[in-house]
Amino acid sequence: MVPFAYMFMKDPIHGAQTSLYCALSTKLNGVGGKYYSDCAEAKPIPAALSVEDAKALWLASEKLVGL
Repeated sequence: MVPFAYMFMKDPIHGAQTSLYCALSTKLNGVGGKYYSDCAEAKPIPAALSVEDAKALWLASEKLVGL
């Protein structure tokens, strides 16, 4: 199973490329609040835009860290 899973995983160098692109690209100066995947702007899944889910996650996180 493990060798098969590696076909769908990125190594750390490739996994960091989008973060590096967003941090270092001069094309993105002044751009904020966007979602990027594989070094290109992408549309997030609907669940990522749910205000209710965001609030629930925030509250669960506060509880887990003792706030």
